[in-house]
Amino acid sequence: MPVAAAIINGLPIRDLAAGSIPAESSENRARVRAAVREATLVQAQPASDMLWLAPDNFDHSSDYPPLRTPFPLMWFEWQIPDEID
Repeated sequence: MPVAAAIINGLPIRDLAAGSIPAESSENRARVRAAVREATLVQAQPASDMLWLAPDNFDHSSDYPPLRTPFPLMWFEWQIPDEID
């Protein structure tokens, strides 16, 4: 999990979302690092591959039910493929 590992290991945290609160403040960095350390880390690549790479013969809105996470704090990482079938 490259992003979670980078955060836990103290690499800089940058929020690239437009209009977001600057993530470089020490208070924000500490809050994010603490949250990642507490979170249950989930490698979501298999689920991402099933969604993006499977033949599109299902309805994304009705075939994927709402999910309830089994842990109070979770960190998911995945990568969207370069080419989508």
